[in-house]
Amino acid sequence: LTSAKLPLPTMVAYSVDSSGNQSEVVEVFPPYKWLRFAKALAPPEGLTAGQVRNYPNPFNATTQIGYWLPEEGEVALVVYNTAGQVVRTLVRQYQIRGFHQIEWDGRNESGMGVSSGVYIYRLVSQGFVRQHVETRRMLLLR
Repeated sequence: LTSAKLPLPTMVAYSVDSSGNQSEVVEVFPPYKWLRFAKALAPPEGLTAGQVRNYPNPFNATTQIGYWLPEEGEVALVVYNTAGQVVRTLVRQYQIRGFHQIEWDGRNESGMGVSSGVYIYRLVSQGFVRQHVETRRMLLLR
C-alpha cells in the first residue's frame, strides 16, 4: 500500500508491538472517518485530561459517568459507599485514549438497588507514562 493510492488526507492505522516494531496496515480511514475519530480523541468541552464527571448529579434512576483518557492503558472505575466498601465495579479493562462514558443504574454487584445517599466513584488509569487517580462524589435520591 503506497501513499500514491490513498486519497488525501487519509489516516492509516498500524499495530506497534512493545519493541516499537510496526505491522502492516491494519486499517485505512478515509477523511470523513478520521475527522470523527480525531474529535473522539479530544476531551469534551469542560473536561480536562484524566478528569471524570457524572451527569446528572444528584440523580434518581441512572447517571452517566464520562471520562477522558490522555493515553491508553488499564482503567478501573469503581463505585464505593461512604464506608469505603465496593458497591459496583463499572469498568476494569484496557481502554484506548479518548472519551469514554458508562451508565450506573444505582445497583450493586448483585443487581440489587442501593439506597439513597452519597456514593464515591474512583477512576484509576494506568498508562505507559503515568498513573492517574481521580475520586468524586455523587448523590443518589430514590
